[in-house]
Amino acid sequence: MKYLINIELPQLPKLAICPLAFAILLAMISPAGLRATDEVPGARQDRPIALTNGVIHTIVGPPIENGTIVFEHGRISELGKNVKPPKGAKVVDLHGQHVYPSLIEALSQIGLREISAVRATIDSSETGSINPNVKAHVSFNPDSEVIPVTRANGILIAVSAPSGGRVSGYASVMQLDGWTYEEMTLRPNVAMIVNWPSPPSSGESPGLKTLRDLLDDARAYKAARSVEGSDQKFDIRLEGLLPVIAGEVRCLRKPMTPAKFRRPLRLRLSSNLKSLSLADTMQKNVQICCGNTGYL
Repeated sequence: MKYLINIELPQLPKLAICPLAFAILLAMISPAGLRATDEVPGARQDRPIALTNGVIHTIVGPPIENGTIVFEHGRISELGKNVKPPKGAKVVDLHGQHVYPSLIEALSQIGLREISAVRATIDSSETGSINPNVKAHVSFNPDSEVIPVTRANGILIAVSAPSGGRVSGYASVMQLDGWTYEEMTLRPNVAMIVNWPSPPSSGESPGLKTLRDLLDDARAYKAARSVEGSDQKFDIRLEGLLPVIAGEVRCLRKPMTPAKFRRPLRLRLSSNLKSLSLADTMQKNVQICCGNTGYL
């Protein structure tokens, strides 16, 4: 037997909804409201631009008072005190404001690391110890929230480098303006990142032996691949080392103690490698940013 029960519910009062309040609520809960503001890349230059009446700091000389900078096709074409804007140029009067060149971050993980506590936002290292095939610019995130903050502090160019393992991969020079990593890449393979092994109490470091064996394998691989009709299989890791052993790309080492500075020089002499280290700094007066303190 079926029973029908009729229950009368109390009538709820009608609420007057303010259109403005509803719009604000909708904006707060919508996905668009949860996203941060991305850096919008500049449009391509369609005519010359002249910045006039500014104090220009060229770094290589004294400041230029009431100077003018002319940009054409995205590059500086003229700079000086008595420079006249070209015909049809957009003229911007700086009224005495100062103009400086961009700062360059020499070693960072911009675009590869977002929030250290969130693994999904970290793409600075690969699995394994030997990864010479890794290229930082391919993993570079053009929508990184670190980019607008970095640009606001005057840094427009950065070296983004992988980390981890013995051979981390290629560092890339990136301009911090563009829609995609292809647009932002200035030099894709600027240096091979090598984490130098700690010196042992006696004998040769196992890590140093790994590097020697790796370079020997790369030379043997190159020789085998150059033989006509060779059946040598393609090896992506050894392939990544070919520009290094050919001297086309430098190695950027990160030694942490003075004892490590001398050992890389001996390996470089025996392996015919071009490299950057504190030893090179002392010999060639090249300033290098090394170690964990070099990361932004």
